[in-house]
Amino acid sequence: MPRESVTVAKIRRAIEQRWERAWMVKTHGRGYGRAGIPDLLVCWHGQFVAIEVKRTGEKPSAVQHHELAAIMRAGGLVCVMYEHDWEQALSTLTDLVLDRARLRR
Repeated sequence: MPRESVTVAKIRRAIEQRWERAWMVKTHGRGYGRAGIPDLLVCWHGQFVAIEVKRTGEKPSAVQHHELAAIMRAGGLVCVMYEHDWEQALSTLTDLVLDRARLRR
């Protein structure tokens, strides 16, 4: 089973290739930042997207759930992506972002 960081790197590369002009930052959860912040924060087509990456079989912690819920309450999109199906999740998320961007016009 690959390390979570390997999957995060794959997702970052895919977003950089597929989401033209997206702003993205990789957060670092240990030591320096606030606990529970999702792994990737992205803004694309005016939509704020928070992506938490997990290895197969793992689940977000209580603190991560709290942060994801706060982002949703603020109007952002959240997605938990797993190493075994992140490509499908990214495809679905892409469609959702584009649909929401169209509705804003």
